[in-house]
Amino acid sequence: MMKHKHLLIASVLTQIFFTTLDANAQWAQVGLTGQIIECFVESGANTSSQMLFAGCYGNGDGIFRSPESGTSWTDVGLPPPSGFALVFALAVTGASTSSPLLFAGVGGAHNFDSAGVFLSTNNGISWSSVNNGLTDSNASISALATIGTNVFAGTDSGVYLTSNNGISWSAVNNGFIAPWQGGFVLPFIYGFATSEAGSSTPMLFAGTPFGVYRTSNNGTSWDHVITGFPDTTTNIHALAVSGSNLLAGTYADGVFLSTNNGTSWTAANGGTTHIGSSTINSFALSGSNVFAASDSGIFLSTNNGESWNSLDTDLNSATYSQAYGVFISSLIVVGSDLFAGTDVGIWRRPLSDYGISAVLPVTSIDNTLGSYPNPFSQSTTISFSSRESGVAEVSVVNILGTEVARIFSGELSSGEHTFSWDASGMTPGMYECVVRMNGRVERMPLVVSR
Repeated sequence: MMKHKHLLIASVLTQIFFTTLDANAQWAQVGLTGQIIECFVESGANTSSQMLFAGCYGNGDGIFRSPESGTSWTDVGLPPPSGFALVFALAVTGASTSSPLLFAGVGGAHNFDSAGVFLSTNNGISWSSVNNGLTDSNASISALATIGTNVFAGTDSGVYLTSNNGISWSAVNNGFIAPWQGGFVLPFIYGFATSEAGSSTPMLFAGTPFGVYRTSNNGTSWDHVITGFPDTTTNIHALAVSGSNLLAGTYADGVFLSTNNGTSWTAANGGTTHIGSSTINSFALSGSNVFAASDSGIFLSTNNGESWNSLDTDLNSATYSQAYGVFISSLIVVGSDLFAGTDVGIWRRPLSDYGISAVLPVTSIDNTLGSYPNPFSQSTTISFSSRESGVAEVSVVNILGTEVARIFSGELSSGEHTFSWDASGMTPGMYECVVRMNGRVERMPLVVSR
């Protein structure tokens, strides 16, 4: 099915029609002109190591990085043999820290030697293959998602989970099957979305050729949630959570919306005549504003996806005639800009062109959560800063999300804070520090070694 996805893309590339270029358009091409951009991820937000990563489908090593502005890109590659790289997914844990862990999901439609999951612990400078436990070490990875320190990999046949940064993977497909031609199959995964990171029971949603599946227990069991979709084989190409709304981007049926975590769905294609028959490839969020990339251009919702306005049919490349448009496969909002990943590289446009101010996180914690030493054998010092005073909670949880230590609970003033965690009696392995303050949640991996 991986091949079929990209045969479809190749077909669409020759068919998309756009209107003539808007004289007021402010799109600027900022790099990777010869690449097909499949995915984005931001790492180290609001820290000195902040980077924007792009995954590519095409020649080269497949992964590039840039400072926040996106004006210059560096090939950060993959270990050989990479060859014709198909980087379909990127994900990061510890995204708001200065030492994030970056995961890349690589497909194998053209070069099975380079497929699987790769990990970088140094912002893409070097990579290692982390495929132990996948049913096939060359499994094609089509989607990645994280909940805390758990990383989920969507493949062309179900979902896998690692809780130890890829050291080992296990299949988590109970209930994740679909009827097909008289039998049952493990569906291809187009994409994931997760509920609020600070929720006590975060949920993971998976988009497939058979609608949406969801799990509230890290994949131990899945529910098939398709009530309200046109049929049981509605293709879900993109998912996003905006406020209390869950959005599903479909193949040729526009956007569907759920206000009850996927239990039921309704079409959400009001505001323009075009979106209801469009194929939605990607969503990007800025506060309550949602951008949708489609085969009909870009749409914008200012109310968490409940209704839409048609925006850009003007994102054309000088390498094409003005009659043909650019295939937009991925979107991301970084700072005050919207980035579009296309079949002819990366484009950038200010949010202010759409009357949108950059939405910065409401934060009491200044993304400064850190620990030293880490890894450690006995104890570590945890530090962070806060702009405001407030009630705070500092705890440590294991890879199952169970609290193993309550380090602090009470009122904190603004400024710098440090705490010690004595882990001398803990089993070696992966843990996570969780800091909650004034509605803000920060997480950081901790590694206990002996």
